[in-house]
Amino acid sequence: MASFEVISFDLDNALYDNQPVLNNAEAACNQVLDIEFAAQGQVFQVEAFQAIRRQLLTENNIQYENLSHFRKCALNQLCRGLKDSARIVEKAFTQFIRYRSQITVLPEIMSMMSALSQKYTLVAVSNGNCDLTRTALSPFFEKHYSPTFGFRAKPHPQMLQAVISDFYITADKLLHVGDSMDKDGQSASAAECEFYHFAPFQGELSVGQHCTRLINFVSNKK
Repeated sequence: MASFEVISFDLDNALYDNQPVLNNAEAACNQVLDIEFAAQGQVFQVEAFQAIRRQLLTENNIQYENLSHFRKCALNQLCRGLKDSARIVEKAFTQFIRYRSQITVLPEIMSMMSALSQKYTLVAVSNGNCDLTRTALSPFFEKHYSPTFGFRAKPHPQMLQAVISDFYITADKLLHVGDSMDKDGQSASAAECEFYHFAPFQGELSVGQHCTRLINFVSNKK
């Protein structure tokens, strides 16, 4: 078995628990909207915002794989009846991304990433719109691939194919690590690279046990 040269990591729910992050980000965004609507004598309705997003998703627009673009489109529709709507949209979006990027990385994950980064090239491959540069994980990664930067979202293999091309490796030299058997697993399969299912915030094993298993798997691949 050939050893890996590059390891790509999914971010959300693989390297941190993303649900609390999303909850906080949505609340921060909604708070801005509540204040701005009230300032113009209107009432912000969360249900209306959610309905707009559901409707946009029915369009099956590839551009909406870029979740930042998707959120801005939804915000534009929501705020189109307000004065100075462009400013409000940008303010709400900026607040969302700010809190979207306030992740909590456990010490076990940090130790694992530190150990792996000393032996392998690490890249981030995520469908989400976390601003990686604002996080403690940023120093471990050589590059970040996301639909935010123009790529197709997983399970499409484009991002993993780009990793293989950018780092001048063959597919067997790339290991993709992620929590989703569907999105991550299918993307890896289509890119013909190996996939490791890593979901440390699910199941009975501790986060530390998950990390140890991943390190052992990579180390034994020789």
